[in-house]
Formats: sequence, structure tokens, C-alpha cells
Amino acid sequence: MSGLFLLVAFVLDLIIGDPRVRYHPVRLMGGLIGFLERGLFKEGKNQFLRGIGLGLGSISMVLILNTAIYKAFGLIHPLLSKLWTILIILMLIAVKDLMEHVMGVVKRVERGELLGAREALSLIVGRDTKVLEQHGILRALIETLSENFVDGILSPIFWFCGGALLGEFMGLDHNLLGINMMLLYKVTNTLDSMVGYRNERYERFGKFSAKLDDLLNFIPARLSPVFLLLGAHTCSFDWRKGLSVLRRDRLKHQSPNSAHAESFVAGALGISLGGPTVYEGQLKERAFIGDGPSQFGIEKVYGAILMIFVSTLFVIGSAFFALWIGT
Repeated sequence: MSGLFLLVAFVLDLIIGDPRVRYHPVRLMGGLIGFLERGLFKEGKNQFLRGIGLGLGSISMVLILNTAIYKAFGLIHPLLSKLWTILIILMLIAVKDLMEHVMGVVKRVERGELLGAREALSLIVGRDTKVLEQHGILRALIETLSENFVDGILSPIFWFCGGALLGEFMGLDHNLLGINMMLLYKVTNTLDSMVGYRNERYERFGKFSAKLDDLLNFIPARLSPVFLLLGAHTCSFDWRKGLSVLRRDRLKHQSPNSAHAESFVAGALGISLGGPTVYEGQLKERAFIGDGPSQFGIEKVYGAILMIFVSTLFVIGSAFFALWIGT
């Protein structure tokens, strides 16, 4: 049943997108983390231990709340807990919203509206977009598509499958364990996006969250080229070049996970990604990934969208098959 719930949630996402609700799980996670951070952060006082408290506290509270809601719905009617499972999955794999947001930026670039493109791009990337020209905007779009394929699609599904299969093996409620593992990943990813920075405030306080996020993305990041290869081959992109660049450039990033998908995509599309980038007003020297030009046309972004979407279909199909066999 877990595989069916995943499939239903994915189809609903393609039809209706991420539900625009006030109490969206990711928004609530962000609010909770912000609240706990204000109480726990103290200058120069056991910042690393306080950061551990922030991470474990946030994760524990989210999982306890989700378990309570799931159990309460189950007591009212078993169908409600099943619908809750589908809703959680739907809200944590916003594929349609990612694609639509990227397309919105692309359309603005096509119309020559660079100011609007920069503003729209700033909602999905961490870099300073005000300094980007057209080629920088397009490069940032492909980089965020590659990153979100792991962070926003593959990793949540991987951990849902892992939880569901573990639950089946241990004789536990596999749907509950599946969405709890998915939420654990999403809370960690949100923690990393809020406090996982290497700056004066968060270097120690956010270290636990950043390392836990690296750990949870470790396997999915290394699985991502498998699905990207299938997507590239299906769409007639240069998957051999993708593998070649992957082998050479997969570790050319400050994060141990970020360049795996990015390097394959760069190679398959015949472009270069990365390079010097401005964050918080400071120029960060980043290595270039790939062999092709770092300035390219909009058609490369369309190619990346197609490759990522088709690769996502392979992820969903593989997860459905694994859950069908295992649960």
C-alpha cells in the first residue's frame, strides 16, 4: 500500500501542485526551528551543544506531533490515516512547483525581464541574484534543478521507502514509519537551510544540522546519477559524457554531496556549472564543473528540466516497485 500512496501523491502533485495552505508542514518546521533557535542560541556559550539541542528538539517535536495525528486519525477511521499519509507525501515532494518556478524565471528571461527574473530566482537559490546577468541566471537555474533533484525529490522518497521497508521488516506500521523518516529528512534539510552556514553566527551552532543533512543525503546523492543516466539516455542527452564528468568533478564542491547530480547534468548537457558566485555580498571562489561553456542559451535549461522530470519518473517507478515487492 505504501507504494500506491506514493504514486497517488505524485500524481496529485502533478495535477494540483503543492497545496497552498497556511499550516504547511515545511512552513511549520521553519517556524518551529526559528522559535527554538531564539531560545537556544547564546553567543559563545556551548554553541555546538546548543545546536545539537536545536536539531534533536526540532526533529523530536515534529515526529511526535506527526505520530499523534496519524494515530488519532487511525482511531477515528483507518481511511483518515491513509489520507494523512498521502497528504504528507504530497506536501514534501513539490515537483510541479519546482518546475513551474523554474519555468517562470525562464519565461521572464525570454521576455528580457531580467529584474523580474532575478527576483523570482531569489526565492529558490541562496546566492545574491541582483548581480546576475542572463547567463548567470540560467546557470543558477540548472544548478538548483540538479540540487533539488536530490534534496527535494530523491532524498525524501528514498527515506520514505527506507522507513516503509524497515517498518515492514520489523512488523511495525510501515506507512507511519515511512512518513516519519520522510519528515526526519525534511526537518534536517530545513535546519541546514536555516542554520547550516559557515559564518560567524552558525559555524558551530549549525554544525550538527549541516553534518546530519550531509549524512542523510550521502546515499541519495550517489544514487542520483543512476536515475539521471536513465533520464539522459531516454531524452537522448550525452549520458557517456555525463558519467565522464561525474567521475572527475563529483567532489568539486564544498558540500560532499552537491556536485554528484550537478556534474552529471553538466556533462550530459555539454556545459559548465559552478564558478565564482556571490553569497551575502561576498565573492566565493567555486570550481567550474564540466567541460562546456559556462555561458549558454535557454535551450539548455529546457533540456535540464526535461532530464530532471524524466529522471523523477524513474525514481517514482523504482520506489513503487521496491515498495510493492517489499510491503
